[in-house]
Amino acid sequence: GSVAVFPKNETPLGEREVVVIANTDDVDLDNEVVLPRGADLTYFKQNGSIFLDHMTDAANHVGNMRKVTKVMEGDRHRAWKVQIGLLKLKHPAPDDVLAKVADSALGVSIGFEPLEYGPPTDEETALYGAGVRNVIRKWKWLELSFTALPCNVPCRSVQHAGGGKRRVFVFPKSGITVVGK
Repeated sequence: GSVAVFPKNETPLGEREVVVIANTDDVDLDNEVVLPRGADLTYFKQNGSIFLDHMTDAANHVGNMRKVTKVMEGDRHRAWKVQIGLLKLKHPAPDDVLAKVADSALGVSIGFEPLEYGPPTDEETALYGAGVRNVIRKWKWLELSFTALPCNVPCRSVQHAGGGKRRVFVFPKSGITVVGK
């Protein structure tokens, strides 16, 4: 398959920073596709809150979005990459997230409001397969959450400051591999 390589961050990651793949155009566990190109990032860029398991209260706020960038395959917008700064609190949740990311990849999930969606067109069925029941073409990005069970399975942490590890991320349907440096 094709290979997309993350460019190195313009500045090194801080000790409490993590990079994740937040959304892809892969078919998720609900047999839906949430198209990355359809995202309205206005609210997410202004708020930038990162939570645990979509529990959007202050106790489960574990970090803030530092940067969000597109992952492209040629002209096709395949995913969103998000750099996150985990909070330094007396509450253990952000530290737990950092430990889990350092030990192994941790999943993430977008919280969003669908704006334009429906059954797949013939072109979308050819691209994503006959099992897709719904394509979300436009959506408002509200938040991002760390979770152990992401609905869009490839969405997970791919890079962190302390480990120096290279994480490999594979888009299962397309064979695209993204390597975090």
